[in-house]
Order: sequence, then structure tokens, then C-alpha cells
Amino acid sequence: MPQDKPGVGVQEPPPPPAPIPLLSGIAFALNAATVIALLLDRCGLATILAILALLFGGATFFLLMRARQDEPGVGVHEPPPRG
Repeated sequence: MPQDKPGVGVQEPPPPPAPIPLLSGIAFALNAATVIALLLDRCGLATILAILALLFGGATFFLLMRARQDEPGVGVHEPPPRG
């Protein structure tokens, strides 16, 4: 009978990586579209695109900061394994 829980000493796989590259790519594309809209004198469209770029850029920044908090810093010793 298969078990749903891992046995003693078995580590669970890490969670899937956050979609940081996708969000940053969308933010970059929206920023480029904002510049193009400004060059074409479409200020209303540029405003909407700039707001969307800000939202996607903020989400990317938040995910990067959260990912950095999970990693130990330079010179930080990991606790010894319990055994």
C-alpha cells in the first residue's frame, strides 16, 4: 500500500521556482510599450501601460526579495543536522 507521507529521513522536494523571469519579462515589455506609446503621442494608453508595468515590476521585486530571504547570507553557518 503506497504511503502519502514521506518516511523518516526522507526530504520533501523543494517547491517549484517562482515565476520571476516571466513577470520581469512582462514588466520590461510593458515599459517598452509605454515608451512607444509616448513617442506616438498616445498619452492615455501610455498611462495605462505605465501602471501595468509598475504593478508587474512591483510583483517581481516582491518575489525577488522574498526569495533572497530564504537563502542564508555570506558567513552564516547552517545549524548541524539533527540525528
